[in-house]
Amino acid sequence: MRGGRPVDDEVLRLPVVDRGVVGTADIDFNDHMNVNVYLRILTTTTIRGLEYCGLGYDYAPRHQCGLFSVDHHARYLSELRLGAEYTTHVRLVEASSCGVRTVAMLRDVKRQRIACTLESLLLNVDHGTRKVTPFSPGIIERLNEAARAASELEWTTKGCDSIAVPGTLIAV
Repeated sequence: MRGGRPVDDEVLRLPVVDRGVVGTADIDFNDHMNVNVYLRILTTTTIRGLEYCGLGYDYAPRHQCGLFSVDHHARYLSELRLGAEYTTHVRLVEASSCGVRTVAMLRDVKRQRIACTLESLLLNVDHGTRKVTPFSPGIIERLNEAARAASELEWTTKGCDSIAVPGTLIAV
């Protein structure tokens, strides 16, 4: 992190999860994108960004478990206004036997900077018992691979100190 913000060239090393343009319906009375729109885009991006770990939208019906969001930390770093093009990116910050911690980023394409970040703690919850439960061995294997890949990327951004993943940590 330089100057308290994620570094653009580091974010660009992450895959693009989604892209869009700020529309009229996204604008609030302050003439910039509404906070609810930032959160909707970044929560959707978080789940879509975890598809490569087997934790995307098809995870719940296949495993009778789901990722329950238990903590978020949003940072609004710059405005997005009408017509602004954006991309979204996700980085796995931490993973354990029963949860993941991610940071999703909304990037202003024209200004080449991050407009908003959403750090999330998502726990694996069994739909029958409604209790936190370990991931299946296949998901753990995919999380291990994702953690290895994340550890190879240069990343200077610090996360939110109040968010911690419970369970046995997978090194990232």
